[in-house]
Amino acid sequence: STQSTWVRGDVQIEVTVTVDGNGLVHVTAGEPGGSAKDSLTISDHRGQLSKEEIALLVEEAKNFSIEDEIQQHRILACKQYQEGLLELRKWVACSKAKEAKQRKAQLLINDGQDWISENRTRCSPKEIENEWDRLITAVQATVGSSWGKKLLHWR
Repeated sequence: STQSTWVRGDVQIEVTVTVDGNGLVHVTAGEPGGSAKDSLTISDHRGQLSKEEIALLVEEAKNFSIEDEIQQHRILACKQYQEGLLELRKWVACSKAKEAKQRKAQLLINDGQDWISENRTRCSPKEIENEWDRLITAVQATVGSSWGKKLLHWR
């Protein structure tokens, strides 16, 4: 093996640094024109996710997306139900029903308000729609006339 002798302070080393497409840093160092060379690869895997971890996160995101969509439909149904209650109150107040029947209808509407307040987070949109249908039927029967329009368009 050949070894160069250098005078103190007169050392010459060629260093080559390259970065590949994967973010790995390759460093090669050695004597100019000599055979003594060494190399190393530097990588930083801290904070990087494996393919399995990425796949798991994507799957979790899909699951949360489904839950978010269900929650969005529930919120919309609750909003429609509450808007329907306001319209129903106006309709009852303007109806030609006797005062006693109007009061009874308003009590039914109050019960509907209580129901949605208690069940808004645990009922499906279909259950909210069913409760609306039950309420509107009861109010119309109490007032003695038909509302004549379908206020809510359930999704």
